[in-house]
Amino acid sequence: MATKLKNLNKRQQEIALVSGLGFAAEAFTFGMIFIKYPSMWLWGKKEKIIYAVSGSILLLLAVAMCAGIIWQMRIYIKKYPPRETWNVHRADNIKSELLVLAALLSAGRWIQALLPYDEFIWTRYLLNTVLNIITFFGELLLVLTVLGGSIFLLARQWVLGILPKTSVIWSERIRYRNRTPLEERLQNKRKAGLLFAGILTAAAVICSYAAFMGADLPAVMMGVTAIIMLLLFYKNCFSGKSLREIGCLVQHIQKMSEGEVIPQELYLPENSLFYDTSRQLGNIDAAMRKSVEKQVQAERLKIDLITNVSHDLKTPLTSMVGYTALLKKENLSDEARDYVEVISAKQEQLKNMIQDLFELSKATSGSDQLHLETLDMRRLLEQTMGDMEDGIQESGQSIRTAFHEEPLLFTGDNAKMYRVVQNLLENALKYSMQGTRIYVEAGKRNGQVYTEVKNIASYEMDFKPDEIMERFVRGDKSRTTEGHGLGLAIASSFVRNMGGELEIMIDGDLFKVTIQFPQI
Repeated sequence: MATKLKNLNKRQQEIALVSGLGFAAEAFTFGMIFIKYPSMWLWGKKEKIIYAVSGSILLLLAVAMCAGIIWQMRIYIKKYPPRETWNVHRADNIKSELLVLAALLSAGRWIQALLPYDEFIWTRYLLNTVLNIITFFGELLLVLTVLGGSIFLLARQWVLGILPKTSVIWSERIRYRNRTPLEERLQNKRKAGLLFAGILTAAAVICSYAAFMGADLPAVMMGVTAIIMLLLFYKNCFSGKSLREIGCLVQHIQKMSEGEVIPQELYLPENSLFYDTSRQLGNIDAAMRKSVEKQVQAERLKIDLITNVSHDLKTPLTSMVGYTALLKKENLSDEARDYVEVISAKQEQLKNMIQDLFELSKATSGSDQLHLETLDMRRLLEQTMGDMEDGIQESGQSIRTAFHEEPLLFTGDNAKMYRVVQNLLENALKYSMQGTRIYVEAGKRNGQVYTEVKNIASYEMDFKPDEIMERFVRGDKSRTTEGHGLGLAIASSFVRNMGGELEIMIDGDLFKVTIQFPQI
């Protein structure tokens, strides 16, 4: 038997073991009945001998089957340790108390089969015909299935360690031991009501029994008790001071989440059970408002500083540009003229950086004026790439485009969007690996007009997408290329102010920027 069972898979072995236990229990039951109680329903000596012999054979068969099942179960447990191979299933979440009740009821029914009080088993089966034996066998199999299934599920819950969760009594005991101070105060407050409800329940039971016996006064008392219990139920479930206070706390939290001012009537009085909670919520709200105010103030000071510095830098820079222009008109040596050209180029770079810094400060502060109109993303991309044709050819990079034919209409500022697209293309041209291609795609999806710019970076991108959109952050940390790290920050601010989204995705050496606007 063990050799044959080894050839079965795990599920087939489980079915074989469970079926074997069921038939062993059936054989044991019939054997006990045939041996112990044949005199109750048999009158002939020959029949008594037949049933006694049959019962003995069934008992021996049950013992042999149990021995084989125990031996095979040891092999099964060694091969499939329950703690390692068992997983929680839906049946394991049945409440433990229901399983215990089912096990007790089925066990009691089984014992009734072993200990009949008269010649009939379960008051309806007289095992002297084949039909009676088959019918009793089927009902007994159902009883044993419920008994074995309940015990098996309880064992699974114990092995899996989920018995404390599936047991109502156990979980309530754990919850009671871990109750919060507020729960303890609420329970202490309602102890008198619970005691009163218990007294009323006992009175209602007594009055019901008295009314059943024919008394008139207990019936009236039972009606009064029922009315009082109804009022008590209404007060605890639909009325009461605690429910009102909990509602105030929930509304307090809702107002805080929406950033609104908390009305004074939502603050609870000092005699309330939730007074400490209400006061703590008020402190949290005040701290949040102070933190937001400080953050706004710090951001405003930062923007003002950038704006003022940008203005202050323009004055000396203008003078430097003027004097550099005068130097170019002088008769200088070739070496000196090269120096002047380098100074002029650096001045132009500094001028562009100051201008970008000024635009970024206006965009982040919200003071930048937008002239919104209906734009076509396809035409915008084609116009920008046409204006940058010389720069694209000088870079030596190749751009591949994929534009949808239909108009890609959205709302935006034409000048700002031109600057955004220009920044993205300049970044792709500047930081793409030589010999690779830049892909520009535009189309519609999910009610959005989108543009994607993808390129292979010429350096290792060891940064996160959020970091590269910060001010003065550059992907090329060695700073061997031109740029000042403001292009993506400006583009992101412009897109956000126009109601769009700018998202950066990094996958290995692939750098992708996606812009989305609601489609018109």
